[in-house]
Amino acid sequence: MKKLHFLTTAVILLCFASFQLAGSGSPEKYTGEFIEGVLSLTGNEPHTEMILRTSDRIVYKLKGQNITELKKEGLGKKVRLYGETQQTSEGTFGPQVFIVTHWQFL
Repeated sequence: MKKLHFLTTAVILLCFASFQLAGSGSPEKYTGEFIEGVLSLTGNEPHTEMILRTSDRIVYKLKGQNITELKKEGLGKKVRLYGETQQTSEGTFGPQVFIVTHWQFL
């Protein structure tokens, strides 16, 4: 019975640890482009979009595979996002698009 309890506890701890690191992907070792700011939502349901507001008042529209995880965990938090800025066509208005690959809460 003690072994079963120990194994259950170990599995729960491993699951918790994997959720904490799911989006981050070891950002300390990542050397790509990054931006820092506060995460928020813009728009009305069901057409909301994740954005990042920097301290310089620049707004980035966020895209990427793990955006839903970031949305659940990070709204209103200060974060460092790793990835790349998507090139916009000339004459396009609105915020720049940043493709998120990794993140780290600050």
